[in-house]
Amino acid sequence: VYYLRVVSNAGYLDDFGRSNTKIFSGSWNNMFKSGFKEQNGFKFFYHHHHFEFFKHAGQTVFDYIIENAPYINYTLDTYWLQYAGVDILATLDKVKGRIACTHLKDYAIEYVEKDDKKEFKPVFAPVGNGNVDFVAVVQKMRECGAEYYFVEQDNAAKLEDSLGEVEQSVRYIKNHL
Repeated sequence: VYYLRVVSNAGYLDDFGRSNTKIFSGSWNNMFKSGFKEQNGFKFFYHHHHFEFFKHAGQTVFDYIIENAPYINYTLDTYWLQYAGVDILATLDKVKGRIACTHLKDYAIEYVEKDDKKEFKPVFAPVGNGNVDFVAVVQKMRECGAEYYFVEQDNAAKLEDSLGEVEQSVRYIKNHL
């Protein structure tokens, strides 16, 4: 099996318009439906962010793609699911059998004081350092067919000790998962 990564933002197109989401999901789904997948051993995985959970006409872009493009698989990302405010376990159930790859990263809230302003803001965090229940999430991922678990730290280049952050994630995974 070959894994093909294509960068495309289905939910950002056309001010979250349904027309471009239909084009995206339809064209990719048709390509794989037509035998490209079977002939060449490819699987297509769509990596979401938070904007696919924007509701348009009563349905999220994510749900539209699930329902209308059965040949598209998913690389689910724990941070972006939490950031979008969706139920991670329920979302995993929606794509059962259509996930093999996952991105594990935690979601934390940071208190920031800047220029006399005080605010709470979401930040990327090593696995186990935020508020995602990874024990429950990884168990559900396994039940739904996940085979690969990638530790990801989106802001690694900006961190003082990026390898130390990865080490924290690995230690948590080794001890708890």
